[in-house]
Amino acid sequence: MGDLQTDVRAARGYYTLPILYDDRLVGRLDPRLDRTSAALEIPGFWLEEGVEADLSLAEALGRGLAGSARFLQARTVDLREMRPPRLRALIREAVHDRLSADATG
Repeated sequence: MGDLQTDVRAARGYYTLPILYDDRLVGRLDPRLDRTSAALEIPGFWLEEGVEADLSLAEALGRGLAGSARFLQARTVDLREMRPPRLRALIREAVHDRLSADATG
């Protein structure tokens, strides 16, 4: 019998990206673009151990996700599956502010 090994990529998603903030790795996210609805979805999100979810991190993540959405021509960013909920709410506000500003000017 062979060894059973879990592929590290399968544990968090095959397209998981690192999140760098203040010159350090603070988390990882697994983005997906739904072309039908023009939505950038974030089905997977993980903070690294010991990282605190504060307002400045949430704003930086919001800027980054809004920029990614613009680049991918997505109209919305779907954060429904993002945890923790407190961070999700802060990021949602930052993304909304950015995408709204882009739409009006």
